[in-house]
Amino acid sequence: MGIIPDTKMTLANYSWLGTIFYFGFLAGEYPLTYALQRWPIAKVTGITIIVWGIVLGCMAACHNYKGLLVVRFFLGFFESSITPALTIFTAQWYRVREQSFRTGTKLTPPGMWYSTQAGISIFGGLVSYGFAKAGSEKKLSLASWRAVLLLFAAMTVATGIAFFFLIPDSIEKAWFLSERDRKLAQIRVKENQLGVVDKRWKWYQVREALLDPAVWLLCLVSLCLMIPSGGLLNFYAIVVSQMGFSSQMTLLLSLAGSWNIFNVLFFPWLAGKYGYRALISIIPCGIGLAGAAMVWGCKDKYARFVGYNLGLGYAATFALSISLLTSNVAGRTKKTFVNGMFLIAFCAGNLIGPQTFREKDKPKYVPALTSIVVLYAVSMFLMVCVHFLYSHRNSKRVWTEGNEPVANDAEDLTDRENPHFHYAI
Repeated sequence: MGIIPDTKMTLANYSWLGTIFYFGFLAGEYPLTYALQRWPIAKVTGITIIVWGIVLGCMAACHNYKGLLVVRFFLGFFESSITPALTIFTAQWYRVREQSFRTGTKLTPPGMWYSTQAGISIFGGLVSYGFAKAGSEKKLSLASWRAVLLLFAAMTVATGIAFFFLIPDSIEKAWFLSERDRKLAQIRVKENQLGVVDKRWKWYQVREALLDPAVWLLCLVSLCLMIPSGGLLNFYAIVVSQMGFSSQMTLLLSLAGSWNIFNVLFFPWLAGKYGYRALISIIPCGIGLAGAAMVWGCKDKYARFVGYNLGLGYAATFALSISLLTSNVAGRTKKTFVNGMFLIAFCAGNLIGPQTFREKDKPKYVPALTSIVVLYAVSMFLMVCVHFLYSHRNSKRVWTEGNEPVANDAEDLTDRENPHFHYAI
């Protein structure tokens, strides 16, 4: 839409815009995660969304690469609290068996999690195309990319205001439920064995998180998936246009990425219905691997385009990995800290990803695509390891009739402390 020529950026500069966002994300992760632990979660989340929208609007006022770098850093900083907050909301409101679908399906509680990220690509693609066309016909008083940013900034601020006033901090404060319904909602989630809402920071739970191999495996999955993500998403328009499509056609073709709506709805639903989240998550990751291989190996531009979009299949795997953390980590401090660990790995992958697409490798970007294929394969292996580790833990906690898990609301126990905790696999 003209941002690169308007700000006189090189491809290397553009790569750093993708990377600097996650430096900001990394910087904001623990301060804002602590804020979620310390203060009312819905209020903290609403405020960060509002500030996030204001910063996005500031991006439209940038006229050079340095200004964009600063704004992108702060965009990442304020976005860093969103996924931990939504993960906590999911754990508060939904039973373990329901969480994989809710996490797979990401916008605001109580539903539509990751599918809306794919769904918004339809809206975003059409809006961007409309503004690009209007800009090319000289119907706008400012650059089309600036107009799009201002529109989405206004929408983000409006969402933050609504979130602040409408979303309750907990079931106990749910204004839209009667007293009886609040009690029923609390009873529903007792089986999660996730402990009481305790705002004290417990360092022994931090230590347990750091010594839990399952946590580290899932963090490695996050890292391995986000390196491809950081490259594929940031360079989508550039790589597709270099396949031989016009700039406006590239904007319309971005709608093809909306196939991920099906991807991130179907596989989490399948996992919720039949169990085996870790094993089922291998399937969409395998689709992503096959897609990356198509971009690498095919010469026809249409086959390469289809492959590039299939390469985004990792999204369902990532959603299911988050749902495993949501369901299998108990203890307020441990859960908060583990969310931070997972998202630091998320940041690290997205920091690296844009740097794998180098100007000297265009138009085929063979080194980047090679790394994507390898990392998807590693992710699939790690999810197999996660499955067997959780299965092994459950095998040591065999339930007999009359000895089913019983919720204990009196203590803030971690999953390793609670002998009645049953891991979702």
